[in-house]
Amino acid sequence: MALLGKTAVVIYSNYPREYREEHCRFHSYEHLLERVSTKGFLRGRRLNALDEGSPSAFALYEVADKSVTVQGEYIDKLNTPTPWTQKFRPLADYAGRTLCEVVASSGLGTGSRAMTVRFSPAARREDALKAWLMETVSGDFASRDGRVGAHFLVRDRSIERPMTEEERICAHGAGSVESDWILLVEGWDEAMLRELGRGLLGEESLVSHGARVGVIFDFYALSHVLTHEEMVRSSAVGAA
Repeated sequence: MALLGKTAVVIYSNYPREYREEHCRFHSYEHLLERVSTKGFLRGRRLNALDEGSPSAFALYEVADKSVTVQGEYIDKLNTPTPWTQKFRPLADYAGRTLCEVVASSGLGTGSRAMTVRFSPAARREDALKAWLMETVSGDFASRDGRVGAHFLVRDRSIERPMTEEERICAHGAGSVESDWILLVEGWDEAMLRELGRGLLGEESLVSHGARVGVIFDFYALSHVLTHEEMVRSSAVGAA
């Protein structure tokens, strides 16, 4: 389905190969559960990179609105990281966390494969590029040719808050690199996604419509997806 909520928390991270299996356990058995159980978090997922050279993990959290990310339960959790978080986060040699507005989103379900495209608009080309992107990924784009979802995210620069303890831990290791604009296209056909990255949504096409040179493409396989509703049902069963 289209992304849930109006805000997305996007996190790229790269762990040395010897830590990647533990990262999957850490994320699936603690971190994803902790985040998605937070009030206002609607769904979360982790994807693992298909190619060496890409950040090894991509996490996406769908959030009701941006207020959830600057106050209350989420901030409390960021300021009281668990022992596993304190141990594991500094091991990343790259981290990129971006709070995004969901500008456009369409599709049904989640795909087993995904392409993410990170880029920035060129000076005085932002409106033209945004209009082209919204026209390109609208309509039936997300429901044909092996695609099941297409999402356009833009960094929300209006979101401001002090650095949290978890972010300080990450900064001690890799720092945090934010993305300006992100396209996420998901489906089951990896070859189709790679062709999109060479053609319609490739760098040459994006630049011709107003993007800066230096577009970054990454390809991922879905590992784990969890909704807040599942967490609520699980808690209710456990309490019964």
